[in-house]
This record gives sequence, structure tokens and C-alpha cells, in this order.
Amino acid sequence: MAYRENDTSRPSIYFKALVTCSGELGPTMIISKNDLGETPVVSRNSTGDYQLETVAGLFDITTHVLVSLAIGATTPNIRASFADSDVISIKTCNVSDIATDLDGSFYLSIEV
Repeated sequence: MAYRENDTSRPSIYFKALVTCSGELGPTMIISKNDLGETPVVSRNSTGDYQLETVAGLFDITTHVLVSLAIGATTPNIRASFADSDVISIKTCNVSDIATDLDGSFYLSIEV
């Protein structure tokens, strides 16, 4: 079911977490709010390429995603995007836009 901006019949669904990464090791996640109806999985695909994955198909083009680096994180840039109905893609890179692994944490907030 896709959410439409003027559709007030369905309340927003929220997910908030602190994701911690250490180089090539798989990321870990501390969830502070989860209205998704399932626990998503966070994983590392390759250097600087992470994803949050669900099986419920909850995400669409109206999904709001916010990522921000925690103090002490080693990479200067992070961005997130809607990949498909089950995946939020998260990329980390240096100032030259070259993919780099994150040593540290980032905050992830999603509103569906």
C-alpha cells in the first residue's frame, strides 16, 4: 500500500536506530523505535555500501529517510536513498566521493 501525502487514513510509521560499523565487519544496530511490524536487517554489501532490508515492502517514493553521522565517525559523507520497496541504501564516502568503510556510528530515521 503506497502512502499518499493527502491520505490521512493511515498514520505514519517510524523507525529509528543507531547503526555502528567497524571497517569490513558487519554493522550492528540499536533500535530505539520500530513501528514497521518487523525487525529489519542492516548489512554491508561492499566498501561504503550498506543497506537496511525488510520483507514487508513498506518503502515507496514518499518514504522519508534521514541519516547523520555520530560524533567520532571516520568518514565525512553519508547518504541514504530509497532503493526499492524492501531496501534503503546507505553509502559512505570520503571528501573525494570515493567509497570508504565507516568506523563509527550513524543515526538512521525513517518515516513511511
